[in-house]
Amino acid sequence: MLCKICSSDQAPFALARIISKYDIQYYKCPNCGFIQTEQPYWLDEVYSSAIASSDVGAVSRTLSLGNTVAQYISLMFDADGRFLDYGGGHGLFARHMRDRGFDFYWCDKYAKNLFANGFEAKGNEPFDLVTAFEVFEHLVDPLSEIDRILQFSKNLLFSTLLIPKHKPKPLEWSYFALETGQHLSFYTLDSLRIIAKRSGLFLHSVGGYLHVLTANEISPLRFKFLTNKAVWGLVKGFHARKSLHDADFRKMTNDLYV
Repeated sequence: MLCKICSSDQAPFALARIISKYDIQYYKCPNCGFIQTEQPYWLDEVYSSAIASSDVGAVSRTLSLGNTVAQYISLMFDADGRFLDYGGGHGLFARHMRDRGFDFYWCDKYAKNLFANGFEAKGNEPFDLVTAFEVFEHLVDPLSEIDRILQFSKNLLFSTLLIPKHKPKPLEWSYFALETGQHLSFYTLDSLRIIAKRSGLFLHSVGGYLHVLTANEISPLRFKFLTNKAVWGLVKGFHARKSLHDADFRKMTNDLYV
């Protein structure tokens, strides 16, 4: 089986049972360290619900990531720009960011937009930044899907946990998510660097979980400074924004209410 990132021959890495039903093979690339499942024939079954019932941290994660994204946009972009949450689930994050004053839109082929209805991305319209949280590990064919995401913007802020250095087996690392069967692709920093080089972009990584692909080179020291939570605590008062809640309400009710 060929690696879906660098096309090297992969070796069997581990067997594990997903959703208490299927015994599947995982493969590991000796070149870039990327780990992937065998061809996932079980996806229709595990995506009968877009959000896994075991994902009890969706709300707290949305609030925490909202702070991070507000900081990143405010210090590195024009905060009056347009932004897209790709793989945005039921639209909770896009709605949260609009309530914080950022013009966010939604896109997800597996989920119904419940919270950001009326603010869906249309076609391949351009955005200043795309966010993709808890998306990369779900990708069946990462390179082609990442190419699609980058059609919206050459600036991508995404999350995925990197494989720990000791290369844990599926039962030794909860991020394999055996109970849901939805996590298919697992990355190393080397594999993300290959993706960046292939896309002609620069890669910046924060703490092994948050990562940025961007057309703009940023010095590691400056990037570390601008993404430091202590720095944001000192300056966020100067970047306060008016919520889009009232404007969105008027749009969705056709200005019926004064």
